[in-house]
Amino acid sequence: MNAGADRMVLRSWKALFDERRVRVVPRTVGPVVPFVGPGVDVLGDEAAGLFFHLRPIVEWFEGHEAGQVLRSVSFDLDKRRFLATLRPVDGRAGKAVVPCRIDEGSAPELFDLGHLVGPAIARAASIVLLRRPNVTGV
Repeated sequence: MNAGADRMVLRSWKALFDERRVRVVPRTVGPVVPFVGPGVDVLGDEAAGLFFHLRPIVEWFEGHEAGQVLRSVSFDLDKRRFLATLRPVDGRAGKAVVPCRIDEGSAPELFDLGHLVGPAIARAASIVLLRRPNVTGV
């Protein structure tokens, strides 16, 4: 794997669909090097590739939350929890954004999807992280 993605361990990630951005918080940037610093924002073409990989997660929510569009989704690997915000498909003003919390026991198939996208997210975050000054271990 390029850019050390095989060594990065993720703590969490959050995809913001309207902003076309994925925020990544690594646990480590190497086999044992703890990550210190602000999260990694994956944008542009790199984010577009991640949104392709996130499609099965979007489809899971579409199948379980009829009439709603996924606005954001985050996966916390420590807490073993997904958090999502959804908005009505019609997007009418005054319609509230709906928060959604999903723990692993209630939807193990969603967590399988979250783990499957992990390597692609780590790879993209590693590439972005290499652009930061004074980053080692990636």
